[in-house]
Amino acid sequence: MLQNKDHELNLELFKNIPIDSSLTIIADSGGTKTSWAILAEDLVVETETTSFHANNLENQSNTNFVLFLKKLIARYSTIELHFYGAGCLNSTNILKTKLFFDAIGLKNNHIKSDLIGAAQALFEQNEGIVGILGTGSVAIHYKNGQINKLIGGLGYLIGDEGSGFYFGKTLINQLLNQKFEEQLCSKLHEILGNKEEIMNKVYGINGKQFIGSIAEKTNSLLNNSEIFELHRNNLKIFIETLQTSFKKNLPVGIVGSYGYNNQTIIKELFQSKNIPLPGYISHPIKQLIKQFKQQL
Repeated sequence: MLQNKDHELNLELFKNIPIDSSLTIIADSGGTKTSWAILAEDLVVETETTSFHANNLENQSNTNFVLFLKKLIARYSTIELHFYGAGCLNSTNILKTKLFFDAIGLKNNHIKSDLIGAAQALFEQNEGIVGILGTGSVAIHYKNGQINKLIGGLGYLIGDEGSGFYFGKTLINQLLNQKFEEQLCSKLHEILGNKEEIMNKVYGINGKQFIGSIAEKTNSLLNNSEIFELHRNNLKIFIETLQTSFKKNLPVGIVGSYGYNNQTIIKELFQSKNIPLPGYISHPIKQLIKQFKQQL
């Protein structure tokens, strides 16, 4: 399995793959990044790019990765794309994404929501509840390869409780309103900047990304009781939503970096509410690769 940056991709990686081979491309595309895997016989090439969200596709037309895909298409006539994208529950976004890949030559494409991809990675075709806890948050009931019920997914302005973004937003509020102990405030300002710098970042062009990155930036402070409780309260809101919105006897899976990095807290909250402990996946692409390889 080869892992590359998109600017390192070239046809030399596929020199041992005959031109009459069939290739499968898998993509797990969230709001900030896309994980890609290209399967060719025994070869798996992975890379990561910025998001291929339907609202962002016009910025991808001439990127290194798309230019590489065009070279790959010119060499191999049989390529199948399975694209799991944020926003692709919406029929308009599905069509927009399909037309984009049609235009670059990937006409055998299957466009589905990244929620389906996460659920498939966890449960394949079995029934279960999926909690997605990354930069944003959403919970779904998955059955027979379909989403039967969706809770959350309201976006960062009015929703995303239990997510990395919600944690970052809450932390900034408490920090700038001086609700933390003085020593913690000093440490946080060392990491995030002074008040003016933080405000400029929050309301700047990349404000959403900055807020969403705060959980990762402050990982070294997780043992601090105030930071720990901030994470705990954030996740408690989400888990209470799971408990009140879905059948209690179904298995639960947690997907996303924020949930994966806070497994200890989630485990404690599940145990306190007598909910069976969930399974965890940080990046669905790993499980999707295994599943698609079995089909080759």
